Amino acid sequence: MKKFDFFNQYRDPVIVIRDYEEVVFKNNTFCRVFTQFGDIRKFAHKMNFDFCPMDSENVDLYSPIFQAIVSKQNFFARVSYTSALGRTSYYDMTAVKRGLYTIIFLVDVSSDVLLKDNQKESEIYKDKLQKLQEENDELQKIRQKAQ
Repeated sequence: MKKFDFFNQYRDPVIVIRDYEEVVFKNNTFCRVFTQFGDIRKFAHKMNFDFCPMDSENVDLYSPIFQAIVSKQNFFARVSYTSALGRTSYYDMTAVKRGLYTIIFLVDVSSDVLLKDNQKESEIYKDKLQKLQEENDELQKIRQKAQ
């Protein structure tokens, strides 16, 4: 579809959906990143987010993709995507409404999430190291007194 070709200039994945399930455009980056994309339903089931509508009878709304599609306004969420290989990546998903179309932008923030996780883990290890060093110092003092 020619009118969406300018999205091929974006370095982030972009998908355009009309109505509820009709995918009318995927930019080149989307096709490269999500090589296993078959249809919107299968793709949506591989995405998760922490927010969950509690009063919905429509199970599709548990997916951030369908939540973005049915939303009457623009939609933003941090989502996780689990590939067929079991690797999880994280995206800031922004959905913009333009007439009948929902344009979804996916900005990869996996490195940010991984960095924060590693920083937390590093702090835990630093605390453990400090405690072990203190314990070792105490044991050295006891050993010296024993001699």
